[in-house]
Amino acid sequence: MVVVNTNVELKVTPLLVAEMLAEMNDDEQAQVFVELAAIASRWGLGNVDQWYAVGRHLRDCECSTGEARDLVRSIAVGVGPGCGS
Repeated sequence: MVVVNTNVELKVTPLLVAEMLAEMNDDEQAQVFVELAAIASRWGLGNVDQWYAVGRHLRDCECSTGEARDLVRSIAVGVGPGCGS
């Protein structure tokens, strides 16, 4: 295998992260949340406040959409009891 190393300056934006996540399959997308939870667990109890703040933002902010809220609700339903487990 040939390995090429290079430096690239890349501005990571919410759109770029969303596009990358959207290109993943469900296993890869779930792994993103597993990794995010592991990172957030190092924050201590502040991680709970962060997720509530994200939820409030999605609920109340003019920048949010019904589609974004539905996406989060669908994930919540999927991890709930009796959903494919």
